[in-house]
Amino acid sequence: MKRILIALLAFAAIAPEMAGAYSGGGGVWATKTGEFVAKNFPGDSTGVKSALSWVSTGGSVRAAGDISFKGPITIPSGVELSLGQATWTFDGSLGILISSKATLSGQGYGSSIIKAANTFNGRALIMNADTTGGQQNCRIVNLQVEGNKGGGARVDAGIKLKKIFVETVVQDVLVNNCTGVSLRLDGGSFGPVYVRNVWLNNGNDDGLLLDGSGGQIGSPFLYGLTIERWGTGKAAVRFDGASGGSACIGGVLDGLYMEEASDVTADGVVVKNWSNLSVRNVFTNGAGPMNYGVRITGQPTSAVFGAYNCTFQNIYAGNDTILFDQVNNIAFTTANGRGVYEYRTPSKSYNWGPIVVASDSLRIGKTLQIGLLPFAGLISNGNGTLIYCSDCTKATPCASGGTGALAKRVNGAWDCN
Repeated sequence: MKRILIALLAFAAIAPEMAGAYSGGGGVWATKTGEFVAKNFPGDSTGVKSALSWVSTGGSVRAAGDISFKGPITIPSGVELSLGQATWTFDGSLGILISSKATLSGQGYGSSIIKAANTFNGRALIMNADTTGGQQNCRIVNLQVEGNKGGGARVDAGIKLKKIFVETVVQDVLVNNCTGVSLRLDGGSFGPVYVRNVWLNNGNDDGLLLDGSGGQIGSPFLYGLTIERWGTGKAAVRFDGASGGSACIGGVLDGLYMEEASDVTADGVVVKNWSNLSVRNVFTNGAGPMNYGVRITGQPTSAVFGAYNCTFQNIYAGNDTILFDQVNNIAFTTANGRGVYEYRTPSKSYNWGPIVVASDSLRIGKTLQIGLLPFAGLISNGNGTLIYCSDCTKATPCASGGTGALAKRVNGAWDCN
């Protein structure tokens, strides 16, 4: 009996600390990895920073209630910072910095909000902590990032991740009202990096930017994106492999809904100097008229660069133009789509592969100019191939010694009649 009484008294002593950890009440509660007892901290910016410092070796911090911060806070490695139904407002030039194996989570957009103060002027509201050495296994889930451009805040990027490796996830997130890019993945990142069920709304720049100017970006996996009202002259999604760094290789964009482009100078999906990329299930609903619904382009300075070995499936671009500009070996399928197709020949003489467009109907804007070869260059291409033979005569089969004719491959032979 005496032992039971002692145990009850001991439990009563720690119960006040434990209660708030799971009740979702006000204040800040923290639990270290491997420890059962939660510790309570004041429900303000100082309390949050103290709690994160206390669990710096691993654990969780849970907070409810609106809090204002004068500068950035850092989530240590192995720590989860979880917001309840609250708005956290950040002043200065940075918001929340995430370390490796750290998580920032909330209870959904509209409930858990990371917001820029009216006087915020800086790089990002959420960013990884080490952009030089890089981070891995970062998670940003179930919350809203509010750029507050209507209040005067200047946010270069709602979320910015640079040199990110291994299973980093951005999921179930709304990024709203940024003066800069809504979501940005910078060079030096090697996947897989997952972006799932993300809504990017009402920004003044690109919706989603994958910027390879600072190094290679490898294998981003993007699923279920909704992008509305992006910037004038900008892109809803931009795969920018730059033109001088390492080639950007691989990745998937599966499921993109675009609506209400800013004006006719805006693009939908832009792919530049990227290889082995798969883009599928893209739908435009009242997003235009845009400059280009899809723009696939390259600036090759060697055979390495350019957009090549990419596949596009189920693309619905409405009446917006789909541009192929200096590209290599592209397969394009619009199973239930439509668009005006424009192809610009490469300015460099490399071994460019075929451009394959499969659709129920194909409409070429203005004129179509096919390539040319001399009679001696006509090889055994597949049936249905068209080429202009610069020195052929109009005859069946084709023969040299003429002033030029359109050659077509029929039943395994070249016909110039």
